[in-house]
Amino acid sequence: MTLIVLITTITASVVSFFFLDKVYEASTKLVLVKGGDKDIQYNDVLLNQRLVKTYSEIASSRTIADEVIRNLNLNMSYGEFSGKVQVTSIRDTEVIEIKVQDTNPQLAARIANELSEVFIRRIHEFIKKENVQILDYAVIPTNPIKPRPMLNITIAFVLGVMIGVGLVFLLEYLDNSVKGPDDVEKRLNLPVLGAVPLMEGNENQLKLITMKDPKSPISEAYRMLRTNIQFSNLDNELKTILVTSSGPAEGKSTSISNLAVTMVNMGHKVLLIDADLRKPQIHKIFNLDNDAGMTNILMGEKIENVVHSISGMKLDIITTGPIPPNPSEILGSKAMKNFIEQCKEKYDIILIDSPPVAVVTDAAVLSKITDGTLFVVAAGQTTMDIAMKAKDMLDKVQAKVIGVLVNKVNIERKKYQYYYSYYLED
Repeated sequence: MTLIVLITTITASVVSFFFLDKVYEASTKLVLVKGGDKDIQYNDVLLNQRLVKTYSEIASSRTIADEVIRNLNLNMSYGEFSGKVQVTSIRDTEVIEIKVQDTNPQLAARIANELSEVFIRRIHEFIKKENVQILDYAVIPTNPIKPRPMLNITIAFVLGVMIGVGLVFLLEYLDNSVKGPDDVEKRLNLPVLGAVPLMEGNENQLKLITMKDPKSPISEAYRMLRTNIQFSNLDNELKTILVTSSGPAEGKSTSISNLAVTMVNMGHKVLLIDADLRKPQIHKIFNLDNDAGMTNILMGEKIENVVHSISGMKLDIITTGPIPPNPSEILGSKAMKNFIEQCKEKYDIILIDSPPVAVVTDAAVLSKITDGTLFVVAAGQTTMDIAMKAKDMLDKVQAKVIGVLVNKVNIERKKYQYYYSYYLED
């Protein structure tokens, strides 16, 4: 909105000061006076009003205009001339005012004075009465009446604000993206287990912020997510958790990595598996090589030969390894199920990163062999249609969706400012 206001205001300023011609206005005033004919009743108000209106029409006539054009040798048509001249009768008086506007102030004054004199001569010829006199002659104007830069700028500013506000409301109305936790609970009918604020800064710093800045609002949001996951299903143990999203670039890989760190900080022995065989990210986040990984294990390699142990933490990571040509078949194989069962014996929590569920079927396949699925949506990015489509796909395979993580929440929105203000004050 600010940009629109600036554009309209600056445009109006530039046009008013540099492109619009300055227009000057000169004016003469004529007055009806009592003539020598005793038959004319000048005290009759109605007659005076009619007479003034009649004279005003005569002053605006083509006959008067053509004579003025000839007398002054003006190179203009009657239409151009009449566009410059305005003849009005001043209300409740016997005064006629002739106004002339032109970009040349001298010419405006000459036309006004010449028109007055021609008009008076014609009136004397038409009705044989000398009952009109010039009250004020036109003087050369020094200040233009147009353009009026400050007025134009003010109008442009107000117009810019109106357009900006209207555009904001229009975009808000047309925007079908998820705005925040409220939209998720209302439209998807799923519990919100966490809301991670959108924060600007160093990208590498933010990827593992729970390790590099554990006191930040984002780190606290991930700890709240961890706590809510623990209490989301008290009756059934959540040992294997699948994390997916509706579409790409919604932050699921970053979220699962930070969730893993927070669970390790609770004393759990955690295994993080990158099962995104389309666009793996975990090895990039933790700066690990991806020469060998999960696909090697499924082909017979031992887990201990490919697992990456994070120094000083009870966190192990298995990257994807070489990308196969048939990811869905690999993830849905018996070998994959046996691999997960084997991991359960060694770890307290197993977190599995998978491709977006609305893009490929990998997440739907993996959801059948895990205890629960965490669904990630990005506020202001994920459209509600795509999110609902992804949820429907998970419902069709009877995935155990434990809840939703709303990522990239704009805390500038008033309804979320109070939510995070406690942590931002530190």
